[in-house]
Amino acid sequence: MKKTLFTIFTVFMFFIPFATSAAVQTTGNDPEKINLYRVEMKLTKDGTANVTERIVYDFGRNQKHGIFRNIPMLYKTRRGNPHQNIKVTSVVNENNVAYKTKISGFNTLTIQIGDEDVLVSGVKTYIINYQVKRVINSLTDKDQLLWNF
Repeated sequence: MKKTLFTIFTVFMFFIPFATSAAVQTTGNDPEKINLYRVEMKLTKDGTANVTERIVYDFGRNQKHGIFRNIPMLYKTRRGNPHQNIKVTSVVNENNVAYKTKISGFNTLTIQIGDEDVLVSGVKTYIINYQVKRVINSLTDKDQLLWNF
């Protein structure tokens, strides 16, 4: 049985690169990719996290309106389901110029970055700054950082 599963797995893995390559070539679009994703977090004494995400996104030659960043806001913990209080403070490029954004969602915060009337291509940098309240869970013997964004 193990040998059969290994054979099926090996054959499957052999065809994946060809299927992916063919799909990319037949769509006529350049593959898009994230060149850099870096997160910096500063914690305050009241349990708030000040977060900066730097995303360098390569659209290739594709023309798009921007990106979406989804941040989960509801987690199951020992104390129930606390609602993470997230406040987006800014979304800018590498020159500190603000992007047009739309923010929506309840269980997941969705930040739509870009202008629906403007197409972009090539490499773009998105710097998202936000605050998250109640990320520290104070236990009797220690403090615990709850982070899974």
